[in-house]
Amino acid sequence: WIRFKANHTWLWKRQLVKHTYDAVRRAPGDDLRRVGGVSSPERGQAGDTAYAVRLDRNLLLVTVDVFRPTSSGVSVSLDPDQRDWLAKVLRRAKKQRVPWVVVQGHVPVLGPVRTRFSSGLTYEGSDLWQLMRKHDVDAYLCGEVHDHTVIRRKGVVQMCHGGLFYRGESSYVLGQVTDTKLMLETRYLQGDPQWSGTKLWSTEGGNGPRRVVYRRPSRVVGTYVLKRDPERPARSNRVKQARGISGAKHQP
Repeated sequence: WIRFKANHTWLWKRQLVKHTYDAVRRAPGDDLRRVGGVSSPERGQAGDTAYAVRLDRNLLLVTVDVFRPTSSGVSVSLDPDQRDWLAKVLRRAKKQRVPWVVVQGHVPVLGPVRTRFSSGLTYEGSDLWQLMRKHDVDAYLCGEVHDHTVIRRKGVVQMCHGGLFYRGESSYVLGQVTDTKLMLETRYLQGDPQWSGTKLWSTEGGNGPRRVVYRRPSRVVGTYVLKRDPERPARSNRVKQARGISGAKHQP
């Protein structure tokens, strides 16, 4: 089933674009200085799945597609066209002095991180990390590991979050920004899995409850607040508050 998924990466991406990305379709040449402006790579396999959007005058959010089909399977890395586009977007954001820049991708770029029911995929190589460091990215958000870990290294905060929604637990990150603060709040959802009867079908042969009910509202399990001096915007951010979710102590 792993080979099946790898060989059909093109199909999963097509469905993602069709059903999820309509609101952020490519807008060639759009100006990211404008709130609502969208940019995507003009060439390469990530032209429909990677994008940058100016969500607010204080925030640029960049989504990268780290799954690159190759002749031997799938590489967890950026293709050259996407890498060039990302460098251009981040370079412009730095030049325009965008207060906060956040990048998000599926897998962690830093470790060690906690994992649950996950293959523990991580990014291959250091080019993505080096680009974020070079252009003063403030935070990198990722999933894959179905658990929570925060790592801060050389000014960049990596926040891993998520869970297994079909097993009765998941989480999401609520972000708020001002010109001087970036606030990230992790909220946890606890469900009631119903294990009676048959299991949910999957390529692994069925490994989850057929039904899960979420009756309770989410609860805060961690907060992370960064602050920047408005008089010195090029200066690295500093941590104002960190509570609830720490780095992993184990070694990979």
